[in-house]
Amino acid sequence: MTRWTKFIARFLIGLAVLVGLNWGLQAQAQFRIPGIPNIPVDIPAEIPGLDSLLSREPALTTSLEDAQQEIPYLDNYNPDLYKSLRLLPRTETNGFRTPPGDYAFHAHSYCLRAGTHGPGSGDGYLYAPLKGDAADIVQNVLRRSVDHPEIPQRQVQTLLWAIIAQTDLGSLPGDRQRVARTLLTDDEFARLSSGALGQIPDELLRRALRELPPVAQQVFEANARMRGTITRANSTFEELEQIAVLLGEAPRTEGSREVPAQRWSYHPDGYFVRYQPSGYSRTEMHVSVPQPFRLTRDAQGRITEVIDSDGNRILIGYDDSVAPLTVSGDSNVRGYAFNSIRMVHDEVLPPEEILSFDQTWNGQGWTLVGIPGSGNASGGGRYNNAGDRYRQAVAYQQQQAGPLERIGVAANSAAMKDLADVYHLQRALEAAIAPPANSWKADQLASLTHAWQYQLCRHAGACSASASLGNGTLVASAQGVYLAQTNQDLGPSIPAGGGTNVDPSGGAAVPGVTSKQRLGESSRPLSDDEIPPPKDPRCQQVARELAGLKRNQAVYQNPQVKELARLNDLDGYGYNKVVKETIAQQRDQGDDYSFSPENQRAAVEAALSESDDTGGSRLEVPAYTNASNCQMNNGDRDAFVANGRPGVIHDAYVDHEKVHQSTCNDQRDPDTNPDGYLDYMSDIDNYSQDEIDAYQAAIDRLQRWMDANC
Repeated sequence: MTRWTKFIARFLIGLAVLVGLNWGLQAQAQFRIPGIPNIPVDIPAEIPGLDSLLSREPALTTSLEDAQQEIPYLDNYNPDLYKSLRLLPRTETNGFRTPPGDYAFHAHSYCLRAGTHGPGSGDGYLYAPLKGDAADIVQNVLRRSVDHPEIPQRQVQTLLWAIIAQTDLGSLPGDRQRVARTLLTDDEFARLSSGALGQIPDELLRRALRELPPVAQQVFEANARMRGTITRANSTFEELEQIAVLLGEAPRTEGSREVPAQRWSYHPDGYFVRYQPSGYSRTEMHVSVPQPFRLTRDAQGRITEVIDSDGNRILIGYDDSVAPLTVSGDSNVRGYAFNSIRMVHDEVLPPEEILSFDQTWNGQGWTLVGIPGSGNASGGGRYNNAGDRYRQAVAYQQQQAGPLERIGVAANSAAMKDLADVYHLQRALEAAIAPPANSWKADQLASLTHAWQYQLCRHAGACSASASLGNGTLVASAQGVYLAQTNQDLGPSIPAGGGTNVDPSGGAAVPGVTSKQRLGESSRPLSDDEIPPPKDPRCQQVARELAGLKRNQAVYQNPQVKELARLNDLDGYGYNKVVKETIAQQRDQGDDYSFSPENQRAAVEAALSESDDTGGSRLEVPAYTNASNCQMNNGDRDAFVANGRPGVIHDAYVDHEKVHQSTCNDQRDPDTNPDGYLDYMSDIDNYSQDEIDAYQAAIDRLQRWMDANC
């Protein structure tokens, strides 16, 4: 018999004795005890109905023990930019159809455990499935609250407290009963009412609860008081909240465990989630939906290619002239020297161009391969820092093995090896390349975390994708003109179906400290004025976009760039290539960039040799203007927003292209001067000014939005 079982058994026996002494058999039949699990103890025969009570399941049983899918590996995964989950299209159950990416969602949340402390700063919360006799009904209330914005959050919370306390809903006052009738089906209402508990007299409750530990006392007493208070017509929400939410510092009670505030959980629907509550009524939820990645291995089981669904890839060659590193005491792990590292990366230069990067490093670095156990690694030459690298790998495996096995990744399985080898490769490439901060190389290496997420999701059975060729795929060239690419291996495709179903109400957020409240999450977003602008993902995205547009405009405004083009006898189109290469250098060198003579020469050389074809990317430019006929293609705004991006960014791109379209119409006559715009843009000053004006139109649009909303 567990310690908790003994406590509860003593409570019930004491309660039974008190009932027999004070009320007799008739009074005994008028109440039940909420939330008591099965207990192997003899029940006094003179207390009718008590044995059946003990076999009843509480309305909600979700606890920290049910939170088995935490991911310590992602503790340092803190995306610097989130998309807005609330912008995505809804599912039939009020979830969100979510493409791959990182999202933030500020939503109403609810207390699902009365008589405990509310969240505090630094608290970590984990995903756990809703369990208990009324778990399905609680989830339905959370889902349906989205369809009834006219019902205030407080009234939804009141109904949830009534359900969890197992209150007879038919005894609720008029307004509260109307909310219950709105958010529950008739069958659910009847089911809850038939299983309701009566009230326990206060004096009996106080005397009986003395045998229970503090947290159990608080919960039992709170539910009993909640049933008595919530059915009074003149009771206020503040009274209910005082019963449900305890003030002061929460004690670290039995069963608690350390959960960092930044801890992610894996959700069985195929995404990663973490919770940052602000009190019990508001939660900032972060969601990470893995992008499909494909791993390719050679005959020795070493990763040779990592490719994502946009066609970005990392290709690894191994130097087999260098003997492998062996680990004393661990035959499962070896080290291999790299012969070459190649990274290929494309990204959109909004709104109308694409930057393409392709860089190779030769004879640098090495990686471990295999699931680390317990051994001792040492090496020099090509295997520098082998001891430290191996010890870090052992620490990784020891920390991740338990959580991964609970998710279903078996020890020593191919799935566990995939995860370990992606971890090894990321550490190895970071050491070999040491990319500057805020560079495309840093972004590409960071994407290996997404590859790790995807491998976990794939092996857990929730993610799948097949390799596809880009036959007939339309991609953008450097000039914003669409080209048909064929026979390009563009990596794994994103599965059809509109994205992963992310349903915030599909589980509870449970704290690492068991004396604190479990939270019910909902898909009901906070209003705009309830979200602090620095936390609003829309403000974050628009601010980032605004900074990027200003950066690009500054290059067009730089007289040195124009002079550089003239000194090399370039026309307006050659000048634009120098501008583009200068921006590419900024992305290549990150925080280390400067407009140095070396970079100037490199920009001109790259511009002179640049091909207009990106070579086969899945990326599409958001908008462009056809210089031959002045027609503007501004893409699909709804699809843009459905990817979690604010529509005002798309509007800014359109404003940019409207400037080009206007200039084109002014300079071109279809009959007498069909090439007028092309000729006009061949002049460096004209090209520069047209881009400066176009960027300014987009900047003005975003700045107005920021001033009004952030």
